Amino acid sequence: EEQIAELEQIIEESEDQATIKNVERQKKRLLKMLDKLNDRKAEEDIIYFSDLGIDALMIDEAHAYKRNFFPTKLQRIRGLDRGASQRAFSLCLKIRHIMEKTGGRNIYFSTGTPVTNTIAELWNMIRYISPATLEEFGISTFDRFASVFCGVEVALEQDAAGRFRMIQRFAKYCNVIELSKMFRSVADVILEEDLAGVERPPIKGGRPEQVNIPRSPVISRFMDYLCDLYEWYEDHPDKRLLSHIPLLIYGMSRKVTIDPRLIDPRFQDDPESKLNVCVRNILDKYRTYESVKGAQVVFCDLYRNVCNGVELFNAWQEIKRKLVANGIPADEIAVIGDYNTDKQKADLFERVNSGEVRIIIGSTMKLGTGVNIQERLAVEHDLDCPFRPADVEQRKGRIVRQGNILEEVEIIRYGIEQTLDAGMYAILERKQKFINDAMKGRSSRTVQEINDDCALDYASFSAAISGNPKLRRKVVIETRLKELDVLEFQYRRNLRSRQEQQKALARQIPEMQKEIPELEKFIQAYPELPLGSLPIYYGDRELTGTLKNKMEVLDNILRDAFRAAARNSSFADPEGMQIMKPLTIGTLKFQLVAKGCRGWLDYDTKQSCVQYQFADLELPHLPVQLQKEADDAEKLLSGIRNLVANKVRELEKSRQELAAKIARLAKLRSTPPEEFDAAGERSALSLELEQIIYELNKTSEGMRKRYESEEEPLLSDYFPMLGKVKALGNVEILDGGEEDTAEEKSA
Repeated sequence: EEQIAELEQIIEESEDQATIKNVERQKKRLLKMLDKLNDRKAEEDIIYFSDLGIDALMIDEAHAYKRNFFPTKLQRIRGLDRGASQRAFSLCLKIRHIMEKTGGRNIYFSTGTPVTNTIAELWNMIRYISPATLEEFGISTFDRFASVFCGVEVALEQDAAGRFRMIQRFAKYCNVIELSKMFRSVADVILEEDLAGVERPPIKGGRPEQVNIPRSPVISRFMDYLCDLYEWYEDHPDKRLLSHIPLLIYGMSRKVTIDPRLIDPRFQDDPESKLNVCVRNILDKYRTYESVKGAQVVFCDLYRNVCNGVELFNAWQEIKRKLVANGIPADEIAVIGDYNTDKQKADLFERVNSGEVRIIIGSTMKLGTGVNIQERLAVEHDLDCPFRPADVEQRKGRIVRQGNILEEVEIIRYGIEQTLDAGMYAILERKQKFINDAMKGRSSRTVQEINDDCALDYASFSAAISGNPKLRRKVVIETRLKELDVLEFQYRRNLRSRQEQQKALARQIPEMQKEIPELEKFIQAYPELPLGSLPIYYGDRELTGTLKNKMEVLDNILRDAFRAAARNSSFADPEGMQIMKPLTIGTLKFQLVAKGCRGWLDYDTKQSCVQYQFADLELPHLPVQLQKEADDAEKLLSGIRNLVANKVRELEKSRQELAAKIARLAKLRSTPPEEFDAAGERSALSLELEQIIYELNKTSEGMRKRYESEEEPLLSDYFPMLGKVKALGNVEILDGGEEDTAEEKSA
């Protein structure tokens, strides 16, 4: 009910139609979620949460409930997750029930990653455990929180079709120290560095080991195919039909670095693939930790090649097959996909801790949060890099953990040179440090968000995988020059908007100054409207008797008007209208117009109403309500009384708006428009670009022949043994968490 009220308030206060439509959609989604819960209440023979007598909740791994619904009028903000899951919404209702019973107490959250990607998630955590804190700080709604702590910037971004568009995103956070203090007033923040008294094994060498694998001829050739595919897509006359291709290219570029058979099982098994290098390391570490029965965990989120529902290749199973072929007993190797029930998983984890299972293979989703296999865990292998810093922490948290009997542990991360693997872990580590510093209050008051991983620059794909710094710099410069062109266009449009705004204010202010005395005069004449003591006339007919008698007569008049309006409707215009006689209360006159639609026998009562407005009061330039609607006499008279009573409040609002417009006009007139000062940057970049192109042409380094055919490039053109197959026909990009997130996606 509170959230629905917030949405209705946003709708009432907003003047932007796009915002109103967006909030209306949010309201429908919230009502749909509530209806879904109400449908379950109709079931018999079930026990409701409110009947269980629970008076405290302790939620472990609380970050799993972060996707809770919240009202907002912010639209298209990158970095703002507006998704909502049913389980988070259900938990929110349970928490509210407990808080009502206990006076806002007895809610406890615990998680190792309260922030999985952006600092704005802190608001949602506080909203769960202490909404009173948000009220105290005046940020009970997300929009208020964003206005105080989040800095939104307008920037350029390429969409999937390669076009530039202006987007808004949370680019920086303001008042971070105050945000940290507010969060720590309801939370105990304990970082890894604070656990000095907890015995945990250190990482061998002080940090994870990075295994850099040279790019094989197959991967190099496949990257040529992806570059040509992207160029074909760029030149295609209808990109909208192919907008999925850049994402597929990105997914395939990550899969092929693990093992080319994740793209097509007919590729040869490359002895130097990332998968095979990992297998050799597992075998070596298996022997190294034989004396203590040390276990190893292999994380690989992209592991399946599926076509038309048939699994053609599974990296998890391939790793197990190779390990068994090299002498490791099959019962000492576990693939998490083979264990589906909670009991099976619990038994498996016990066997890992006891040393019976020496190698366990899975994804971050299945082997991350809540998995306790640390007792003998000696080595962690990361075949691919996850997308969020929280996922890196969850992987690391399986092995660097209290209860591990080893003196030191190893974390090995694998990457292919001159591919998108380069630098991904560095970006996530910088972002995690940024999040930790913000939660601890160690950062400056204003910090910039790290968005390196937020947007994939598809246009620079070829340069990113080339390994040539000049080619990468060339793409950066060309992209920046395009940005400057669009920014200059935006600057000129803003300049025109500023001029139009100044003209509009110069026109509106005198009109408002003229209308405010009229409103003051009206309020002086009608400070209130006592309906019981004033005569009421409908046209020339006086309504007599008590107020109840007058409303009964007026109800009959309205019904007759609704019938007349319904008779005036037609098939082409289903809503008919009927102009009524004026309604006079005391000396105040109102114009009435009845609206009605034909019903089955008479008129449709649900779609009939009377629109009423002041007959002699016109204030078009003030934020004043002059008309409303009602469907019966009681609502009509009470609405008129409120319409008159609200004029005192509306007068104050009008004065404030007039003062704001006068101040805005004065500022526009006194402040000259900012100049678009990018000519120097444009000139310097153009000169640098010419020099880079000259050097590239001179040495031919990094240059490749552009794909100019109108036909989609086929893998067989690059790998004849694969046959004439379009790789994009049935490609599916899957990761290890697709089953786990089904509930989230459906919600």
